[in-house]
Amino acid sequence: MVLMIALNKGYHNIAHRHHHGYVGAMSGWLLRGVLLVCLGLLLLSTSPITLPASSAVGVQAAITPAQISDLNVFYNATGGPNWTIKTNWGDQGAGVCNWYGVTCASGDISSIELVNNNLYGTITRFTLFTQIKSANLSRNALYGTVPAAMFTMFNFLTINLSYNNLNGTIPSVTYPNYLDVSHNNLVGSLPSSTGSVAHLDVSSNRLTGTLPFFSSSLTFLDISSNDISPGFSSYFTSSLNYLDISNTRFSG
Repeated sequence: MVLMIALNKGYHNIAHRHHHGYVGAMSGWLLRGVLLVCLGLLLLSTSPITLPASSAVGVQAAITPAQISDLNVFYNATGGPNWTIKTNWGDQGAGVCNWYGVTCASGDISSIELVNNNLYGTITRFTLFTQIKSANLSRNALYGTVPAAMFTMFNFLTINLSYNNLNGTIPSVTYPNYLDVSHNNLVGSLPSSTGSVAHLDVSSNRLTGTLPFFSSSLTFLDISSNDISPGFSSYFTSSLNYLDISNTRFSG
């Protein structure tokens, strides 16, 4: 009996040591795994963060301090503090390309869209923006003359200044592809150099004279509510899809 008890105790001692050895080995592997996970997280937290290509810093790389100054002058000249929406305007830390209504492409400003935004004042200081393709300042309270620089110094394809209080004449320069200056107080005659304009809306002004010759690129023409003489036989091309000459003075 004593021998059997001793043998049983010996067995249990061996089993106990074996169990603890197994548990110890497992604990070692587990500890190593936890350490590896922690090391991986530490490396990730200290790795440099790469900004996306569309970040404000990268997108506006070509915008100069002089251009930013011009935007701020324009903002103040058109009652910027009273704009309906003026998000980020004047905040260089936000990046010009994140200012409300400003769109950027290829490192420079490509368009400014501030439609119906309670702009009140004159259009100034856009002479430095050679890459702007589109400007839509319609349905505001802008007054003064239409800047000739918008036609000559820019690479404009679209200009929309409709529904404002602009006066004076349309600059005697080549038109952009799309020009809408309707519902203003413009006077004088249309410039003779029409270029490759495709869309021209000068309706509801006080324009006089006769129409110039238009190229075959013209597809939309609205001269209604002016004192213009169209001269049908010479000035209209078969490419026109829309023509409005209502409330004008015309001759055959």
